[in-house]
Amino acid sequence: MKCKSKFKELSIVTFLVIVVSAQLNAQYKEGELHWGFKASPAYSYFAKDELVSTIYPPFVQCPCRTHEDGQRLGGSLGFYLYYRGLRNYFAFQPELNYSFKIKGKPDKIYDLKIIETFRDSNVYFQFNYEYLNIAPIFKFYPFKENKPFFITFGGQVGINVAADKIVFQSDSQTPAMNLFTQQAYRNSLKGITNLSAVVGLGFEAAGPEKDSPFNLEIRYYHGLKDVIETKANNLQAIETSNRFHYVELSFGFTFQLDDGVTH
Repeated sequence: MKCKSKFKELSIVTFLVIVVSAQLNAQYKEGELHWGFKASPAYSYFAKDELVSTIYPPFVQCPCRTHEDGQRLGGSLGFYLYYRGLRNYFAFQPELNYSFKIKGKPDKIYDLKIIETFRDSNVYFQFNYEYLNIAPIFKFYPFKENKPFFITFGGQVGINVAADKIVFQSDSQTPAMNLFTQQAYRNSLKGITNLSAVVGLGFEAAGPEKDSPFNLEIRYYHGLKDVIETKANNLQAIETSNRFHYVELSFGFTFQLDDGVTH
């Protein structure tokens, strides 16, 4: 998939930046409060075979219809606070960010593709949900001071702010019928709050000033709950689990907020 190759290229660039910056160490001090902002390209996907079970449940599935789960590129923009404590081994970083998916033609970019061999037609679905996310993140620095590497763990709650952004396209339907069916799915499949577990690895380096470091981080968000609520409908769609996962590369820049919270 093109999404995978683009994400691999971005990962390689990030690795090279880390290698070049390896001699620069961030200078966070214990007890200081910082704030920062971050931008994060992401690679996302629904859990394997879950979407198709909602849209085409087992009682309507047949050998004449197969499917492909898609992957999507997207991103997030956000702000965070940062507090370093416990002898510099741990930091707490509460975050607020907005996440989205990159949109495009459904036959090129999709979350689910249905291949209808019995009539030589394809059906495409995009779930362009957008989220306002709140994430309590913890960072562990195994090498303590003057060592830039850290391990991330925590959770994230995502409030869906675009609950009906579904795009539907069928090769066998007219544009008018596609719009009609699309609206039916928008009324029937509503995006709801997401809950994810978060793990990651990161690196910090000094910025223009020693007290304003930047950080590079790769994270994995594992969806823990269903993100789609199925309403009463005539589409044969049913309520099943639809978990949403994604991997992101995070680029952040941090500034000192206070001269010291605890001394």
